[in-house]
Amino acid sequence: MYEQRFEGKKIAVLDVDGTLSKGYFITKFPLVLLEKSLFNTEKLNNMRRAEEELRTGKSTYYNTGIKIQDAYAKGIKNQKQEDILEVGFEFVKQNPEFLFSYSKELIEILKNYNYVVILESGSPLDVILPFGKLLGADLIYATKYTIKKGIYTGKWKGTPTLSKRKQKTVQRFIELHNSDVENSIGFGDSYLDFPFIRELGNGVIFTPKPEVIKTIKENNWLICNKEDEVLNQVLELLKTI
Repeated sequence: MYEQRFEGKKIAVLDVDGTLSKGYFITKFPLVLLEKSLFNTEKLNNMRRAEEELRTGKSTYYNTGIKIQDAYAKGIKNQKQEDILEVGFEFVKQNPEFLFSYSKELIEILKNYNYVVILESGSPLDVILPFGKLLGADLIYATKYTIKKGIYTGKWKGTPTLSKRKQKTVQRFIELHNSDVENSIGFGDSYLDFPFIRELGNGVIFTPKPEVIKTIKENNWLICNKEDEVLNQVLELLKTI
């Protein structure tokens, strides 16, 4: 949806899981829901099996993503959206340690430099929305689950290929708002974030694996390996843009 206040502005697009948070919300949040009898135990076990299959090489990232999303969607089936959202806000407020020490201040710095701050995640919108609001993001994109009359139906929306979904979201936003691409920045922690970062003029990669270092250097992206140095590194980058 077009918003005039974003017209022609530079954007900062940030992956969430592993970039701003210590781990994946989609695997942490169900445990909290289960404690409040809002998640199905069998579906939680399905999610754990899918994670184990990925760790042991028995499944691909693509197939694992589908299994985890399916299990989550069925895990909250027949629950009220308002109940899940309420727990999402509680979780974010009560677990500040789940964020990296730099996360909140990084968003503040970007906004002070007049960036439109956009968060992108494959985790549930029910918990990413509260997280994004806490940080002060302008826009938040995450996985949505189908709802009928305020009740979850057990299905989810979107494409299983999260990497392409993030890229298309950025492409659509840029085209719609005529964004200042050259001075925009993408933040991520995985090669799966590279497609959307390539759409922007600058990139910041957190604790990358050795096999992608060459690609990062070829694109002249900033590498951040130490949590306590992130803010200073980003500030130095912003001075050059």
